[in-house]
Amino acid sequence: MRRGLVLLSRILGRLHLWMATAHVLERLGRLASLDVRSTGLLSYSLLMSSGLPSARRLYLRLLRRNLGKSVPVNLSLAAMAQRLGRLRLAGLIYERTCRIPGDALQLAAAQCMAKLVKGTMSGSLSANIAAEVAGLNLRLGPSETVILVPVGSNYIHLFGLWIEQVRQHAHGKIVAMALDPAAKQILERDFCCSALDLSASFVFEPDGTIHRSSRDALWIVRVLILSELVARGHTVLSLDLDSILIANLDSMLCTFPPADIVAQQGHSIPMDVTRELGFVLCCGFMLLRPTQSTIAFLESYSKRTIQELDDQFALNHLIARAGIANMVRTESYITFESAGVVFVCPDKSLVSHDIKYGSVVRHFQRRGQSVAELRLELGLKK
Repeated sequence: MRRGLVLLSRILGRLHLWMATAHVLERLGRLASLDVRSTGLLSYSLLMSSGLPSARRLYLRLLRRNLGKSVPVNLSLAAMAQRLGRLRLAGLIYERTCRIPGDALQLAAAQCMAKLVKGTMSGSLSANIAAEVAGLNLRLGPSETVILVPVGSNYIHLFGLWIEQVRQHAHGKIVAMALDPAAKQILERDFCCSALDLSASFVFEPDGTIHRSSRDALWIVRVLILSELVARGHTVLSLDLDSILIANLDSMLCTFPPADIVAQQGHSIPMDVTRELGFVLCCGFMLLRPTQSTIAFLESYSKRTIQELDDQFALNHLIARAGIANMVRTESYITFESAGVVFVCPDKSLVSHDIKYGSVVRHFQRRGQSVAELRLELGLKK
């Protein structure tokens, strides 16, 4: 019976029957009994039904039955409240979670998320980011670009490869989002990079990786930083650390029509948007120009990312809900209008998700390869 309900929930989710999915998962019992995938699907179903009174009623039933049972359960309930747009309730649950006996790292993650939600509601988070960006003293020419990248000290060796390729194939002021204090020190000392210290937003595992319960903060903070930089008149090239430039970026960009945002296209998450539109935009490679359209879009994008706890989900849901107009497909790009913004998406032959494919940018999922192995797979000299 239980296995059948789990299977049914996944079928309903694939059909985008979100409230039906949530009702089936509710029947499985307490949240503590759900596997990670089912908990995630329930949270996502509530997000996709967030405008419906029935979704809020179902959530309140979950809250009454599960609140205070454990730290992981409370963290799930807080995230669900956030995805329903109940930011104040999410903050109260995070704060209450800090008083439950439990794993020290999970409690610290709850404290971080409580602080983030409180800062979001009060505006202090945006104000602190604005102060941090102002403190960088970015003195740029009118055509110069800010190149933004998140970096943790665990990935400094990969950053060495990344920055080598960026300096060879792009122009702009590199600004690193230092995820821990050690990263900020190394970035400024060894690479002469401007670095924003974001370490207060995260909790770290003993191996130096970000604890999964505080990882969502990264996507929220990144979009707020993008919004601040663009509002200050900067063109911003936002890259993941595993987005490696292989050839001159300007040579590619000059072949595209005018656009507010240039972004990588993919066919992965969120899958509901992929099924609806045939593609999604990927946040691993984005160029944002400081037009009024981009600035206005980033305000909506920031709010939606705070609700969804994921920048890529938020971006694609905004586009899907606004709809697409004036789409043009060519061999080298797709261009379209959505939510008041003109987008250009390079063809996968130019910007890809494959480590061995993509003539300008290769954005891959790194799985333990050494930098020497990455160089070999990317076809770069040692």
